[in-house]
Amino acid sequence: MDNSVVGPASSRLNRRALTILVAVAVVVVVAAASYVVLVRPSSTPSHEPFTWTMQTIDSDVWGGFDRETTCISADSNNNIHICYYDGKNCDLKYATNRGGAWWNRTLDAPGDVGEYSSMAVDSNNKVHISYCDTTNYALKYATDAGDWWTTETVVSYGKDRMLSSIAIDSENRPYICYRDPTSSELKCATKFNGSWTHQVIADAGRNYCSIAIGSNDSLHVCYSDPDGALTYATNSSGTWTSVVFDDSGWWCSIALGANDEAHISYLASNQEGQNSLMYATNANGTWTCISLYDDVGNWNTGTSIAVDSDNKVHVGFFDSGEYDAMYATNEGGFWGCYIVDNREYPRATSMTIDSNNGVHFSYFDRGDLEYAASSAGS
Repeated sequence: MDNSVVGPASSRLNRRALTILVAVAVVVVVAAASYVVLVRPSSTPSHEPFTWTMQTIDSDVWGGFDRETTCISADSNNNIHICYYDGKNCDLKYATNRGGAWWNRTLDAPGDVGEYSSMAVDSNNKVHISYCDTTNYALKYATDAGDWWTTETVVSYGKDRMLSSIAIDSENRPYICYRDPTSSELKCATKFNGSWTHQVIADAGRNYCSIAIGSNDSLHVCYSDPDGALTYATNSSGTWTSVVFDDSGWWCSIALGANDEAHISYLASNQEGQNSLMYATNANGTWTCISLYDDVGNWNTGTSIAVDSDNKVHVGFFDSGEYDAMYATNEGGFWGCYIVDNREYPRATSMTIDSNNGVHFSYFDRGDLEYAASSAGS
């Protein structure tokens, strides 16, 4: 990792080239043009200091490199829940180790359903999933909050695939963030008293969005605006307000810290034209953006972020240049990037944290759904 950029106390990050050459492994801080560049010594990612236990959850579910999507969550008992797209059969599927052994089932079929799924677990350990119905051009919702699994349409949109993000409030109500392909508005769908209501967050946005719910059930959303700038929006004051925190980016994921501060992982092009893993936060009152990993390759399937009980940050991502499932964290007091799985071609990663701060990944590898869990090394 090197050439990390920390943005100024303004809403946009200036990435104009500033070349600094260093020949020794030291940290150099240079201030110029109202921004700061941190030059860190290069490092090669490794598995250490984490050991990973891996397991194949489902086999032969490959449907194409651009159609592999999965999402992972942990409940209050540290049981793991995974939703994923079975690309071979074009179905939405679900797997869990609740009860001890892993098992899976199909949640929605027939047709082409289940892409771009997002999942959250409520306070009763019930599962809520939003996903795309490509056959009927609909955003759908699945849950086991009742006596059995049910699925329903949230909104029909007439064209294109739709990415969404789901979160659960203190009353166990689902909130689904999505972009309306017809109006291009960024919206949030909420289920009250059995019916879905839709509120506009922003007049226009792109497909990339992520939602989190804070104290007093305030909503916090990150998304790409029509110009590609990454934006943070919240209704914590009672009305929606927004701020651009980086002038470009995609595949964002948001999590909240102990004081509802935002932590966001995303991808962006760096000054060398590479796609970098980025991290942004407003934890200190102003937005700071840093590069965590310089080159993730040209093909990617998103990032995921979580904040643990010690307010440390964890990020899952995919290095498509090296075909590695990757993990970044600052839990040791500094940021480090580590390899989770480089056995074959792991991709489409999703990550979550359990109540003991254990790290869990779901991802695909050569058509199989894989699961990895970590413990700290010596």
